[in-house]
Amino acid sequence: MLTRGDNAGMLTRGDNAGFVNYNFNHYQAQGNTSDYLGLNSGLNLDGWQLRHSSFLTQGDSTNGQSAHQYTSGETFVRRPLIDWKSSLALGDTNSFSPIIGGVPLRGLRLSSEEGMMSDDERSYRPVVRGIARTNARVRVMQNNVVFFEQTVPPGPFELNDINPPAALGDLEVIVTEADGGQQNFVEPYSLSAGKLSPGSLRYSTSAGNYRPNATSVNHAAVLQAYVRYGLNKWVSPGVELLMASNYQNLGLQTTFNNPWGGLTLNSLYAQTKELASNSTGQAFNVNYTAPAMGPFQFYGGLSEQSRAYVAPNTALTGMPFDVNGSYNFKSSRYFSLSLSMRSYGGVSLSMVDQNTWATNSQSRQRRASYFTNWQRINLNAYLSQSNFADGNKSTSSVGFSIAIPLESSGKLGSVSASYTQSDQSDATRSLSYSGSMGPNNTAYYNLNHSQTGADNSSGGSLNYAHPWGNLGGNLSSSSSGAVQTGLSASGSVVLHRDGVIMAPPLGGTFAIVEVPQGEGVSLQGGNARINQRGYGVVTNLSPYYLNDVQISLEGASVDLDIDNAGQKVAPVEGAIVRLKFDTTVGRPLLLKLSTSSGERIPIGANVTSSQGVDVGIVGQGSRALVRVKTPRDKLNVVWGENANEHCTTQYALDEKIPSNASGFTPLQLMCAVGSDANDLLTRSPP
Repeated sequence: MLTRGDNAGMLTRGDNAGFVNYNFNHYQAQGNTSDYLGLNSGLNLDGWQLRHSSFLTQGDSTNGQSAHQYTSGETFVRRPLIDWKSSLALGDTNSFSPIIGGVPLRGLRLSSEEGMMSDDERSYRPVVRGIARTNARVRVMQNNVVFFEQTVPPGPFELNDINPPAALGDLEVIVTEADGGQQNFVEPYSLSAGKLSPGSLRYSTSAGNYRPNATSVNHAAVLQAYVRYGLNKWVSPGVELLMASNYQNLGLQTTFNNPWGGLTLNSLYAQTKELASNSTGQAFNVNYTAPAMGPFQFYGGLSEQSRAYVAPNTALTGMPFDVNGSYNFKSSRYFSLSLSMRSYGGVSLSMVDQNTWATNSQSRQRRASYFTNWQRINLNAYLSQSNFADGNKSTSSVGFSIAIPLESSGKLGSVSASYTQSDQSDATRSLSYSGSMGPNNTAYYNLNHSQTGADNSSGGSLNYAHPWGNLGGNLSSSSSGAVQTGLSASGSVVLHRDGVIMAPPLGGTFAIVEVPQGEGVSLQGGNARINQRGYGVVTNLSPYYLNDVQISLEGASVDLDIDNAGQKVAPVEGAIVRLKFDTTVGRPLLLKLSTSSGERIPIGANVTSSQGVDVGIVGQGSRALVRVKTPRDKLNVVWGENANEHCTTQYALDEKIPSNASGFTPLQLMCAVGSDANDLLTRSPP
């Protein structure tokens, strides 16, 4: 980390630039169509960062009509405050609240910046795993809002790059198969309190008007403040307060940290004013997060709410609501565990139980999975059971898959088979082959066949990682006449002072790289390359760390040489860094030099042009690799200060002189030493 002491002076806020990140997914099956478009855009100007996120979903509803939902996530201006290890945000944003729960506000937020904290103080991030029977659409929702969607091929899938918009709220995962079947399960989620070092402080203060939806702001003025302090290496107390005219909520938190993990106790006390009457309710929550133990990860907890407890987003809408809390959940228990057992594989378990005050019935979900690699063969299995309190049928399912890797002529591939069985549908057996093709394996494809009862289905998918972004398509059809199609696209557009760059999807912090006349130069990470105008993008940098940005001449013209192939930079969170690499363009020559005196030129002798510009160095066997800009010139070779320790030669090039397989032009030249050089200088180059 580079946020303490003199190291903070190495941090950069980056350059003025803008970007648009896009993620599009189209899925059609059983006559129903759904579309998802996620946009994340930004503009950096003089260290200030403007950000906007939005999600658009559209699909056929149950009555056959087209329904769509537009959600504006956040629109704000942000500035990292390095000396305070904090961040200031102004605009439409969410209050940061790991105790009471964040609310969407139009106003101001000042909060400690987690990116400036040490690794062991950072928050838990969810990983969504499952097995798809067919080309399936995976949709992830939080608080009834879709914020992520992706199409996956048959077999096991893992989503580890999702960023939930709220700090509290379980994730609902809906896997829709090509035949219309669905898997529904819940991924427990809330930002872990984490471990605070003694004397470390976390805080957040938000003030503004409540935003009940993406397009409106009501007159409910809200003040929310949160603080947590590392009292010692064992205990970190915290307190949070939310105040509005008709609603107040006090949250108390204590986190106990020890070598066996972190235990967080939250207690909430809410008072709601509705129709001239006051109602008071309580809620209690316990979370346990296992310590970083390599292969072991665990997160779990339980929650209880009184009938009259009202959550902030319900109380602040300004709409009438049931103050008796029949819509509230009464209790909830959840955990998520994963354990890697080295050569024996790994296991993951999850459980969610929840019931409400409105009914005595309980929603339950149990999910267990096992995964292992045996001599490069990948095995996956899962068991799942769900009981629903809303009257829907309970479901139980089991799945198994095996994948065998293959490699031929440098191309990667695998063949896999899977079996899934649910008590609500017939068993499905599938067989698929996945492989790669193209330069650097930039295209990935999948061919699959499955059987469910008497119905057979065949399909495939193709995904291409282009320097401008990622494109994908999938298609399947069944013997019953059902057809599934899908398209996907993701990438970014970067705007800077010298033009526009098309690039792969961007991280929160990235770099614009300038390599003059460097078309085709490859950049570290992914498939990004320098375009014909000499610009490219390194799509992801680690904020508050010293990043070593490397570029490679692979794919570029042999006439190009880079003076330094690496630069180091330490950006703040959200910075758009601009890096320029100096280049030399010229025809590369491989010279075999012979001196007029018959002696061998020593290794390390310097080669310069007639203008005194360094063009190369002599290596073994009096050979020199030089790069020249003109078709003819005189060259000086110097290895000492005496008259007999330098020589002069000259070359002349034309199109008839061929290059070798490496792109260098080989030449044998006589190099005149001392007085012999005077005769050479009076002659024209050959």
